[in-house]
Amino acid sequence: MSSRARARTTVIAAASALAAFAAFAACANLDGLAGGLAEDAGGADGSSPPLPGPTDAGADTETRDALADAADASDACTGCDCDFDGVPSIACGGSDCDDGDSRVRPGAGFLTEVTWTSKHVPMFDWDCNGQVDKQYTVNLECSSAPGACGMAMGFSGDPPCGTTGPFVACRTEILGACSKANETARAQGCR
Repeated sequence: MSSRARARTTVIAAASALAAFAAFAACANLDGLAGGLAEDAGGADGSSPPLPGPTDAGADTETRDALADAADASDACTGCDCDFDGVPSIACGGSDCDDGDSRVRPGAGFLTEVTWTSKHVPMFDWDCNGQVDKQYTVNLECSSAPGACGMAMGFSGDPPCGTTGPFVACRTEILGACSKANETARAQGCR
């Protein structure tokens, strides 16, 4: 493939990306950004945009500025799924308790994030059920009580969500006593 053909392919791919972003901007109601990007992505007749040349030196800067403006405008979303996690917001009759953070939604798995930026409370309630569920047992002690050992695993203390603590695995000894098999460091997941 010639260098001109590669350049044209690259420009067409970039135009497609701009058109996709223009569709997003229109959906998210981003103050006219969609129209300008759609025009940049090519003509209404399907023609390709012009190849960049010396007169288009500011095109890359303009695109970056448009993307930055769109990111800044994300707080202005008026749709029912502003964080695009597939779950409509509570305001729209859905169950997403924080439509500004795609990590916070019903059905979210355990996360070991330390930073909580959501406006939803309680903190670290990633799955919107109104309580913080910890992934692993806390304050585990390998005891000698019959049947209490088995394959018990958990933290010997109670580390906060996302922080690392001593994680213990218990084992049953030959005579039935329960003891610590090993201890490793692990992060406590929450949801």
